[in-house]
Amino acid sequence: GDRIVVMKDGHIYQVGEPLEIYNHPNNVFVAGFIGSPAMNFLDVVLEKDGDVYSIDAKTFQMDIPAEKAASIKSIGNYVGKQVILGIRPEDIEDAKIIGDDPRFSIMEADVDVTEPMGAEVNAYFSSGDNTFIARLDATTSARDGHPLKAGFNMGKIHLFDKDTEEVIR
Repeated sequence: GDRIVVMKDGHIYQVGEPLEIYNHPNNVFVAGFIGSPAMNFLDVVLEKDGDVYSIDAKTFQMDIPAEKAASIKSIGNYVGKQVILGIRPEDIEDAKIIGDDPRFSIMEADVDVTEPMGAEVNAYFSSGDNTFIARLDATTSARDGHPLKAGFNMGKIHLFDKDTEEVIR
């Protein structure tokens, strides 16, 4: 078979091809279940200034690219509300490595622990109440106990309803 079923407690959460489920999870459970390390989940407030949507995570704020915002039809219903931002570890990179890549928004966080894995480094970050893991290029300058500017590929984020944990479409 080329399709998988994601189940919990006898309930089917999503059926589809592995890459489809990975790229388009229906809810927080599926998003966190598929992928290693698991997807990061941050509590943020969705904001809008003019035509620009952004997320506010208290210690940092990032704009959502217009193309991404346009792909989320009901995004306007969530302005001013707390939502869950999901981002995979591989969609976060050391700002020095990505340079001026316009897909990334930059923030600074403290590196708590790094795990060299050969071709990559798993780095565990904290920024205020938020913690997250990034799968960084092995040439990263991330060091335990030091701050690092990290870039989030905002075109790859997922937004989930805070109450239902369902993806916002």
